[in-house]
Amino acid sequence: MNLITRFNFTYACDGGAWIERQDGSKRWESWKALRYEMGQPWIDRQLRKQGFMTGSWVTVDESEGG
Repeated sequence: MNLITRFNFTYACDGGAWIERQDGSKRWESWKALRYEMGQPWIDRQLRKQGFMTGSWVTVDESEGG
């Protein structure tokens, strides 16, 4: 399993967020795909953690099941 380690929401790419995985890969993923993989509560936690400041990476806590 390639866990999510960092999350980055930006208004420039509407409809999803940039995701960094444990292997160092980064890609934009849609909200639909993230909801399927992680669930809406997980997305909401990442957005709160980021503070809705676009373009900033936040670290996903291992306890969140990233």
